[in-house]
Amino acid sequence: MKLLVAIAIAVSFAGPGLAQTSNTGGLSAVVAQLAPSPADLMARYYPDRALRMRVEGIGRVRCKVVANGFLDDCGVVSETPPDFGFGDAALKILKTYQVDAAKYAPGSNVTLPVRFNIPPATLPTLTTTIGLFYPVRALKDQREGQVGVRCIVAPDGTLRDCGVASERPADYGFGAAALKMISSVRMDVRNPKFAPGSTITLPIRFNLPPKTNSAAPTPTH
Repeated sequence: MKLLVAIAIAVSFAGPGLAQTSNTGGLSAVVAQLAPSPADLMARYYPDRALRMRVEGIGRVRCKVVANGFLDDCGVVSETPPDFGFGDAALKILKTYQVDAAKYAPGSNVTLPVRFNIPPATLPTLTTTIGLFYPVRALKDQREGQVGVRCIVAPDGTLRDCGVASERPADYGFGAAALKMISSVRMDVRNPKFAPGSTITLPIRFNLPPKTNSAAPTPTH
C-alpha cells in the first residue's frame, strides 16, 4: 500500500447567519459536518483548472432545509470568480453537510457561501523511527540522521530517478534507507509544486524513540 503525501487544501464557511470558521475544518454549531472532513472534500472537489492556476474562489449555494437539518433542492446563486467551477464544487461539498435544525426550521431557505482556499505549498518532511527502514548500525550506535532525496515526479505522483542529495551523518546507511523509504511515497500532482516532470528534494529524518527509565527485569532462579 502506497503512502500518500498530499498538501491539504482548506475550506471555510461564512455568511449571513453562519459564523466564520477557520481553515482547519472546524465548523460552528450552525453547520454540522457529516463526512468526510473538509480537507478531504477539498482534495476531492477543488476545481482542477482553478487548482492548477492557483485560483481561490467562493461558491454561493441556496438550499431548502428539510427534516433534521438536511439540505435539498440546492442551486448555485453565484460563484467568484466565474467559469472556474466553484459553484458546482460547492454543490457537491454541501451534500455532506446539514444545518442546525434548532436554528433553521424545515421549509426555510439558507444561502451557504463555500470558500475555496489554497494554503502555501510546502514540502512534507518524512520521519521514520525504529522500523523497516532504520539502518541497523545506526540503531546499534544510537545515531539519528537526516537525508535529502532528490527525485522527479512521475505522472501518477510516484517518484523516479531518485538520488541522495545530502546525508548526515555519512557512512551509516541513512541515504540508502531513505531511497527505500521514498519508493512508497506518492505526491499530489494536482498541486503545481508537485507537477509531473518537476524535480523536488524531500527531507527525511530518522529519529530514535524516546528513552524510557524502566529498569530491566531481574532474572529469577
